[in-house]
Amino acid sequence: MALTITRAESRDEIDAVFNGDAPHYHPDEFWDTRINEKRVFIAKNDNDNIGLLSYTIWWGNCPFLELVHIQDSFQRQGIARKLLKEAALDIKSKTFEKLVSSCEIFNNDSLLFHKALGFKKLKSLDLPHGEEQFFSIELEQLL
Repeated sequence: MALTITRAESRDEIDAVFNGDAPHYHPDEFWDTRINEKRVFIAKNDNDNIGLLSYTIWWGNCPFLELVHIQDSFQRQGIARKLLKEAALDIKSKTFEKLVSSCEIFNNDSLLFHKALGFKKLKSLDLPHGEEQFFSIELEQLL
């Protein structure tokens, strides 16, 4: 499988990662903004879009990893790591040094992913959708 990482240029690319329909908990404006900001990376194999990563900048100075999604049949092949490295290069080029992330405390796959990459646990917050665990990492660790 020849894997390439590109920046998303359209909603169609994002929808393809989700087999035709991106989750509705992110409205169209969310994706349109991230595409315009060039903050959505797409992992492609020979024929298909198989994963994505999006990030944003909170408060003008805090890069935040919003979403990583890899299609089930392509998980545990290092694709998320490659997406994260590409995003880290982009974020670092903007003179940031750290990345913040979070996941729901019951999302064991995401908790293990953060731990395997070397993210450090921060505080957790009790949010309306449930408890969210926050993490941070030095961008250099991802490069």
